[in-house]
Amino acid sequence: MMFNSIVDEMMAQDMEVVMGGGRDNFQSRKTMNAGKFHDGKSIEDPGDDRDLIAEAKANGYTYAATVDELLGVDARNTDKLLGIFHANNGLVQERNNPPADQPHLSQMTDKGLEVLANEEDGFFLMVEGGQIDWAAHANDLDNTIGETLAFDDAVKAALDFQAKNPDTLVVVTADHETGGLDFDTRTGEATWSSGDHTAAMVKVMAEGPGAELFQGDMDNTDIARNIAQVLDLSKPLVIQQEDAVTGAPTIFTVTSMGLPVADAKITVKSGINNTLTVLTANANGQAGYIFAKEGNYTVSASKGGYTDAETITVASMKPAAGDASIGLTIKDGKQQTVTGNLKAGQQYYLTWEGKKNSNGNLSGLSILQVTQGSQPLFLNAAKGLTVSDDQETEYSVLFQPTKKGNMTVQGFFWNDWSGSASWQSFANPVEQTIIVE
Repeated sequence: MMFNSIVDEMMAQDMEVVMGGGRDNFQSRKTMNAGKFHDGKSIEDPGDDRDLIAEAKANGYTYAATVDELLGVDARNTDKLLGIFHANNGLVQERNNPPADQPHLSQMTDKGLEVLANEEDGFFLMVEGGQIDWAAHANDLDNTIGETLAFDDAVKAALDFQAKNPDTLVVVTADHETGGLDFDTRTGEATWSSGDHTAAMVKVMAEGPGAELFQGDMDNTDIARNIAQVLDLSKPLVIQQEDAVTGAPTIFTVTSMGLPVADAKITVKSGINNTLTVLTANANGQAGYIFAKEGNYTVSASKGGYTDAETITVASMKPAAGDASIGLTIKDGKQQTVTGNLKAGQQYYLTWEGKKNSNGNLSGLSILQVTQGSQPLFLNAAKGLTVSDDQETEYSVLFQPTKKGNMTVQGFFWNDWSGSASWQSFANPVEQTIIVE
């Protein structure tokens, strides 16, 4: 673990309350994992002579190194609290004879809440019973029980605070289960199925305003989003896109707390009530759309009751440079050209054909798109496709229509978007109308 680096980043955030173990990562820090790699990446954690505890004191932190010092902290007159109670990264487990000067997790929770209660605009406190995981990795039932009971005491401290401060939300959960513990209440026997994390579901419980957002089965990332919603933090959903121009795909990306949001609905409108399309974001939180006309559009994203919207300006694509010529052919599963109507549910190949109009080679981005009215049904792109003057280059993709009716197949050839400040078409686009029955 990169404990020195983690402490560096943690203290750089200037948080109001930080408590735990790991004094060796705050003072006279030794280099850890020297010369070691994991998955091809260096995991060396450089040491130095910094004294982060002294730096914290100079930065206004009250420092506690023992339980007596912690309990003696005057919370009303303390803006920031740092408590480091053990040399190594973890405190001694409750049933392993911890030193008498080591506080319990519940005591740290109590004092942390007392200090944070001074914040007029509210606060967020994360309390972790991290030693439950360590004991379960070792399949140590006695310490797993002891650490769970210690965590339960910390939960009680939080609930006692909530009872006196009813505008406080308490959420209790775990990031995973460890060890695959099964306990037979009839015989009192415990069995373990693993020494590592498992895929077992974990509980989510809550008390206080907003508790209804933390019920039943939840995606773990929704916990952070719901907390952000309760605290009225930054938008739970954010939609972004690069510069948009006509005739080129505009890629929308939907994120929440910096993470992609799959299956978000992206609505593109021209004017107030004219919906051009409703897209569904893929696993990367992305979906693409090609604008036919320049102008201002409203783009919104929604999922789980959260929304974000913004107005974007679409500019005109530069005219085709005429560097290449492209064609479009539709073939069946036997690679024979289709001359009649297509059938829904059957597989076809959309084939893009390109050739350079002058000597040499030309590399760019080839696009195949199928639309039905203003609704995009299919979009596929090949980056770095090279065409030459001496022979025709083909690029085929599998297409299986699921809807019936008239559709338009379009082919494009543009410059490589990742290496240019603006879009440029190398060839006039081609299109073909198809009927699916």
